[in-house]
Amino acid sequence: PQIVQWAIGFYMFGYAIGQLVLGFLSDAIGRRPIVLPCGFLYVLASLGAAWAPNVGILIACRALQGLFIAGPAVALRAVPADSATGHERAKMLTTMTTSWALGPVLGPFIGSYFEHYLGWRSNFYFLAGFSLVNSVFAWLMLKETLQAKVPFTLQVISKNIKIIGMHRPFILMVLVASTVYSSLVIFNGVGPFLIQTDLHYSVITYGRVALLLGSAYFVGNLLVRFLIKRVPAMQFARIAAIATVVFASILLGIHLIWPMSLYSIVLPCTLLFFSCGVLFPSIMSQVSGFFPHMAGAVSAMYGSLICLGVVVSSIFVSTLPMGTVI
Repeated sequence: PQIVQWAIGFYMFGYAIGQLVLGFLSDAIGRRPIVLPCGFLYVLASLGAAWAPNVGILIACRALQGLFIAGPAVALRAVPADSATGHERAKMLTTMTTSWALGPVLGPFIGSYFEHYLGWRSNFYFLAGFSLVNSVFAWLMLKETLQAKVPFTLQVISKNIKIIGMHRPFILMVLVASTVYSSLVIFNGVGPFLIQTDLHYSVITYGRVALLLGSAYFVGNLLVRFLIKRVPAMQFARIAAIATVVFASILLGIHLIWPMSLYSIVLPCTLLFFSCGVLFPSIMSQVSGFFPHMAGAVSAMYGSLICLGVVVSSIFVSTLPMGTVI
């Protein structure tokens, strides 16, 4: 478990640094020049992970995966701010986050079958092939959306970081989003050991649990997608934040009273993942409208700070004993 958490931590560290640099760079040279080369480099990093002869090489390749996938993530998050305003921008962003939500829905489910029948390396071969297809599609279809370029100089970057970093609503929302995202990432790392090692279920069972939880997150995203014009994003975020705290407290309370079981994990976690699915796109929609004239910089700061929060959380979790209420 500790090795898995370190691998996740290094992946998220690469993801954070990549977003910070490439987000600002995308404001200077455009979205397309960031998305395309990073997508193809991610393919190579995934193959490197599949061929890794030891844990050290695997962790290094995971860090490179995070670094390279940060390019498409940070640049494409800025596209809605380049292309639309108001409800239309919010609709585009929720559509994007709904699409991203398919990752936690299908990833662990498909991955469990790959691991069971073909071994863990097959997951990285799948990621390489899937990323190659996406990169070719982006090369053929993605158009440049950046309207006004921002100089990529230390002076400009420092100024923009200061402006964004001093914006209290932005920082508050990043802290909340980081907590939400950390819970999802950490469960994907710890969940297999709780379900397979401590509770003695098969990897297929874990895949089905992950599919259920990911579906709950996906439904939360869909709810925001269809109601964004009727309910303001901030109101969605407030309600979802309260619900997330309540469901997390229920999860802890259940395990303080009763022994850990599959159902005591799945039932409250389903509600928790649903509320996170509502909260995350609501926050993202709100944050994207703060500084539309430097969407890449906002995307960079937002993504990097969230990832750093995940790194800290993952390292902390790696020190905790497994199979306990903690």
